[in-house]
Amino acid sequence: MQANQWLTLLQSKLPHLNFLEGELLSKHTYFRIGGPARIFCAVDRRNDLELLAKIAYENIIPFHVFGGASNVLIRDEGVDALVILNKTKELLVEESADDVRFIADSGLPVNILVKSTIDHSATGMQCFLGLPGTVGGAVVNNSHFTSTQLFGNFIEYVDVVTPAGTQRFFQKDLEFAYDYSRFHHERAVVLRASFRVLKGNLEEIRAESLQYVQKRNATQPIGLPSSGCIFRNALVADKKVFAGKLIDDAGLKGTRVGGAEVSEVHANFIVNRGGASSHDVLELAELVQKKVKDKTGVVLEKEIFIIP
Repeated sequence: MQANQWLTLLQSKLPHLNFLEGELLSKHTYFRIGGPARIFCAVDRRNDLELLAKIAYENIIPFHVFGGASNVLIRDEGVDALVILNKTKELLVEESADDVRFIADSGLPVNILVKSTIDHSATGMQCFLGLPGTVGGAVVNNSHFTSTQLFGNFIEYVDVVTPAGTQRFFQKDLEFAYDYSRFHHERAVVLRASFRVLKGNLEEIRAESLQYVQKRNATQPIGLPSSGCIFRNALVADKKVFAGKLIDDAGLKGTRVGGAEVSEVHANFIVNRGGASSHDVLELAELVQKKVKDKTGVVLEKEIFIIP
C-alpha cells in the first residue's frame, strides 16, 4: 500500500477519529523537538487505540504510539508513518483489606496513577511521583527510581495489541530488567496495566512522597525541555558507574551545541535551551561519548529512543 492510500483507508475504517497530515511532533514531546508526522491521530478511548493498532498491523501501515513522549528524540525530518498520540486515561481501583488493585489505561500519566496509590494508602509506588510520561511508556521501559525500585515490581498483567491480536501478559512473562521489558524486542502496543500495591501507613507514605519529589527537584533540571537521562549507566569492572558522574568528571556540564546543552544540574540530561534541533542533540551526545571515552575508556550507550 502506498503512503497516500493510508489516510483514505484509515478515514474509511475509523470515520469518527480526526486524522491530520503534517502535524508537528515537537508540539507533543517533552523535548519540544520533532518534525512532522505523515499522519497523526490522537485517541482518548482504549477501544479506538486497540482498533487503530490492529488496522495498522493488518494493512502493514508503519506506525508509532506515543504517550508522554518523554524518553524519545524525534528527528527534525519527521516521521514517515502513522503517529498515534495515546490520551487514554481510565483508571479503575479495587480495594481490599490488605492491598489495592489499580487498572490503568496506558495513556494515563504516571503521576495520576501514583497520586491515586497515595490517596488509597497503598505503599511502594510513591518513589515514582514526579516521573514524566505515561503508564504505557513506564511499562515498556520498566521505569525506575533506583536500581531496585522498578515499575515492573508492581505489575500483575499487561494487555497489549501485537500483530497476532490482543493478548494478556502476566508479570512473569514480561522479562522485566533494569530499563528493559520484552517490548524492547517484541512489537506491541500497551493498552492497559494492572498493578497490585500493598497498603501502608498514610502519613509515612505522604512523608516519603515529599522526600522523593524534593530529591527530583534538587537533582534534575525541572522546567526545561529534555528527554530524561540520555545515556545508560555503565558497567566498569563489573561495577555500575553512573553515566552522569562520568560526564561530570569529564568537565562537560554546560557544554552546548546550538540550542542543546548538557545540564548544569544533572550531567546525564541534555536540555533544550530554546530552538534546539535533533541534530543539535545528537551532535552534543556524540561529543559527550567521545570525551568520556577519551578520558575513561568507557563507551556510553544511549538510553533514549531515536525516531526514526
